[in-house]
Amino acid sequence: MKKPIEKLFAHKDDKIIHVIGIINENELKTAFIVDKNKKLLGIVNDGDIRRAILKNISLTEPVEKIMSKTFFVAKEGVSETEILETIIRHKIFILPILNNMKQVVDYYQITDFIKDEFLKETVKTKTKPETSKKILVTGGAGYIGSTLVRILLDSGYSVRVLDNLSFGISAIKELESNPYFELIQGDYTKIEDLLPCLKNIFAVIHLAAIVGDPAGNINPELTLETNFHGVKILAEFCKYYGIDRFIFTSTCSVYGASDNELLTENSNLNPVSLYAETKLKAEKSLVELKSNNFHPCILRLATVFGLSYRMRFDLVVNLLTALAVKNKEISIFSGEQWRPFVHVKDIANAILNIVNQPVEKVSGQIFNIGKEENNYQIKDLGNFIKKMFPGIKVNKINSKEDQRSYRVSFDKSHKILNFKPEIDLEQGINEIFEFVKKTDVNIKDNQYSNFKKVQCGIFDSIYFAE
Repeated sequence: MKKPIEKLFAHKDDKIIHVIGIINENELKTAFIVDKNKKLLGIVNDGDIRRAILKNISLTEPVEKIMSKTFFVAKEGVSETEILETIIRHKIFILPILNNMKQVVDYYQITDFIKDEFLKETVKTKTKPETSKKILVTGGAGYIGSTLVRILLDSGYSVRVLDNLSFGISAIKELESNPYFELIQGDYTKIEDLLPCLKNIFAVIHLAAIVGDPAGNINPELTLETNFHGVKILAEFCKYYGIDRFIFTSTCSVYGASDNELLTENSNLNPVSLYAETKLKAEKSLVELKSNNFHPCILRLATVFGLSYRMRFDLVVNLLTALAVKNKEISIFSGEQWRPFVHVKDIANAILNIVNQPVEKVSGQIFNIGKEENNYQIKDLGNFIKKMFPGIKVNKINSKEDQRSYRVSFDKSHKILNFKPEIDLEQGINEIFEFVKKTDVNIKDNQYSNFKKVQCGIFDSIYFAE
């Protein structure tokens, strides 16, 4: 059903934040800026809002500052056939209809020409969580998120998940009956999906991203939009709406190619991939936003391994172990690179630790999350697996394709947070080995790879691991 035209109206002197409310309430991504006589002066859509935020324009500025003054319109009395042709030809989402006095009297959108049964419902779960502190987890149906959500629920928090469900709902399906759990299917980079999720939220844990170097390189513009622009916009809205706790998962990949010294949070950064660059840009934007009422905390995660409810077999430890089971043979490319490793459950517990800390203790802080004993060279992983499972053949292939090499110190998180991961590499390899052996899972299925979900390619390569 169409919204009354007046619900789309705003005035040029209205604050941008007021117009955001109009856009969100009318669900059309658009507001018409009119004068007191309803004469159309300009149009603002969610894209204009996003660009304004990225240009650091304050949400309290008049909307006139960002409204578009060039737009398509149709005159009153034009046939629906002509209107539909205009919308399709110019790829317009919404078309205002003006009378002879240039007043907005109606509008059309593409969905006016689509039958209701083709419209999609995005809210998968409409529960009414209890009134305990509610946390928004973006990407909560993913590899880390599906484990984290359960730990938060077990710790007494209510959880709202915002996830586009690109890997399906199975990882959190069993949680739908939990009254403290709420799932909203949507894209956090879209304002109309995001804003309803911020209501009554105590903290935001931002996991959603295009994760890993290979996946990030497939569509650079999308990676920048998702991993940087989207984060900045999400943080700006959290700050405006008074959600002071914001936990952001970054990556130790920001250290990039380095010498063999043990790297701390203050070490020089040398990202060598688009994925790492976008994470670093997001880190910097969050630190700049820190204030008395907004407290971002950045976690640089070591390379993850271990079993989760949404498994990944494009991570180096998981992949090598699975290949050892399936093929009785693995290949190590170069192998001189250093990597720190951390179990997915330890990451979830680290995030819970941050949530439970006094906000002033973690505000604006960056913490490496991992275990120093889990710093290994890639070639050591092959030796590790061969030692644990005799009979596995390990091929070593000389290659300089992957330049990332970093050994990382986790002393800061241990001293300040009193947090240290509990699961070592041997435990993780064992659990994956047993899982693959018992379940006979198809590790080449697209659902287990962030990279293959976007683009099919060679799978038995170490370079498809984060």
